[in-house]
Amino acid sequence: MEKIRNFVENMFLSLPDTPEVREAKAHILEGMADRYEALLAQGKSADEAFGVVAGEFGSMEELRQELGLSASASVPSGPVPEPDSALWEEYRLFRKKFTAGTTLGVVLCILGLVVSMILAQFRWATKLNLHHIAFLSVIAAAVGLFVYFGIQEESYGRRLRQEGVPAEKTGRGEEPLNGFIMLTATAVYLILGFTRNLWHPGWIVFLIGAALCKAVEFWKRR
Repeated sequence: MEKIRNFVENMFLSLPDTPEVREAKAHILEGMADRYEALLAQGKSADEAFGVVAGEFGSMEELRQELGLSASASVPSGPVPEPDSALWEEYRLFRKKFTAGTTLGVVLCILGLVVSMILAQFRWATKLNLHHIAFLSVIAAAVGLFVYFGIQEESYGRRLRQEGVPAEKTGRGEEPLNGFIMLTATAVYLILGFTRNLWHPGWIVFLIGAALCKAVEFWKRR
């Protein structure tokens, strides 16, 4: 129950302290507590029950609309306190690795293109398809980075939300978009290559994918 109370308190930190907001908070807390107890009675563990209840909370934007609050009214008068837990500190350190890892993935995509173009200039390399092999190997490493860090981000986000940290604080890491984008780019490249023999300039899809990954990162930070 303490997790639920902390979760609700954190979600309402960005809203003004008015009678309407306090009443809505009490109503939501009561409803979530009842739902939590019902899930426990159904045989779910405490973590499973909390995960379901937190997932059913909805979005703060919907809550603001129900309360008739504008975006400006939802801005807190002071800075929102950082969560105080060992997991949060671990997550903050991971975010630095996440940024470095995804950046390295983008660099590898570009490096793969460069290596492939250089090898394509040598006849012996093209006969052995080394330019394609080298390119796909580097891209596979880049995709592996995107997928690994995406899964880790999702795991941290889920664990932090279970501790009552709002999703907005964790970058809303519900889905590893970078990995999905690069996997899609790889699939498109292979389809173009094997069906249309467009190995060149089909590699452009990786530049587009890398650009989309950086755009996603920028959007998340915003």
